[in-house]
Amino acid sequence: PVVDNTAPAIVGCPSSAISVNAPAGACAAQVTWNPPTLANSCAGTTLLQTSGPASGSSFPVGQTIITYAGSDPNGNIA
Repeated sequence: PVVDNTAPAIVGCPSSAISVNAPAGACAAQVTWNPPTLANSCAGTTLLQTSGPASGSSFPVGQTIITYAGSDPNGNIA
């Protein structure tokens, strides 16, 4: 049988932290970024943002961590 045991890879994440200045007197700012993609040799992969506000949302002042998770149809996870 043919077996796929190679995990997909999340690609296109920012190489450094995204920093946005909040407007004067504001406690939040709108932050946008290009979401990463999932690279895999098999079709049918799924990439989900698993924590943090979505791109284009209002973020509170301070650090916010955004995480993504991916999988392929064979159960391999990124």
